[in-house]
Amino acid sequence: MGMNMKRIFAATATAAALIGTPAFAADMAVKAPPASTPACIWCGWYVGANAGWVDRDGGQVVGTPVANEGAFGAPLYVGPSAAGATGSLNRGIGFIGGVQAGYNWQANANWVLGWEADIDGASLRGGTNTAALTTVPAFPTFPLSSSINASQRLDYFGTLRARVGFVPTSPLMIYGTAGLAYGRPTANVTVNEQIAGPAGCVAVCTPVGLTLNSSSLRAGWTAGGGVEWMFAPKWSVKAEALYYDLGHTTAAGTLAIPDVGTNFVVTGVQYTSHVQGAIARGGINLHF
Repeated sequence: MGMNMKRIFAATATAAALIGTPAFAADMAVKAPPASTPACIWCGWYVGANAGWVDRDGGQVVGTPVANEGAFGAPLYVGPSAAGATGSLNRGIGFIGGVQAGYNWQANANWVLGWEADIDGASLRGGTNTAALTTVPAFPTFPLSSSINASQRLDYFGTLRARVGFVPTSPLMIYGTAGLAYGRPTANVTVNEQIAGPAGCVAVCTPVGLTLNSSSLRAGWTAGGGVEWMFAPKWSVKAEALYYDLGHTTAAGTLAIPDVGTNFVVTGVQYTSHVQGAIARGGINLHF
C-alpha cells in the first residue's frame, strides 16, 4: 500500500510538470518587446541655400545753420541753405540670397533645439534725388539753388542664431529663432548749393558741393520664426521671416557758400539712418 501511494504521487508530480511547462512557455512568448525611442529625423548637421527679399528704413539728411561770415547778403541765405540741404531717403527693398549651416538636437519627441549661421549677399537700394530753387525777397535775381543726391544700400548680411523648434508631426517643424546679426550698410550723400544769378555772374555764383560717405561693418540683433518641412529623406524646405536691427549710422560735414567778397553762408549737413528692417526668404537644406 505504501509503495502504491509513492507511485501515485510521483505520477501526479510528473503530469503537473508536463502541463505547467507549456503554459509557462506561452506566458513568455506573449510578452511585448521593450518600446524603442523614435528616430529623430531633424537631428544632426545640415547645410543649405536661401533666397528672398530684404528691406531697410530710409534715412535723413538735415541741414543746420552754423554761421554766416559777413553782413552783405549772407544772413538772408542761412535759412534757405539749411532747408535746401534737408531731405529724406526712401525706404529700400531688394533681393537677398546666400547659404546657411546648422546643427539640431532632439530634446524629446516634440522639441528640437539647435543653432544656425548664414551669410547672404543683398541688392538692397534706397535713396532720394531732389532739387529746389528758393527766392530770397531782398535779392530776387539771385535765388538759392539746392540739390540732394543720396543713396544707401546693404552690401551683405549674416546671422548667428539659436533655434527652438516644435514638431507637431514628424515631417513638420515650427520654430522661433533669435541671435546676432551683422552687415555692411553703405551710404553716399551729395549736397550741392549755389547762389544762382544772371548770366556772367561770378562773384557770388560759385557752386559748392559736399559729399558724405558712410560704410562700415555693423553688428546688432535679429529675431523671427519659420516653418520647415522634411519632404524627402535628408531633404527639407523652409520659409522664415526675420526682423533685424544694426543700429544707427551717421556722417557729417559743412557747406561754405560764397557771397560777395569774403562773405560766406556756412551750413552743417548730417546724414543719419537707422539700419533696421525685415527679411522674408525661403530655403532648402540637406541633412547629414
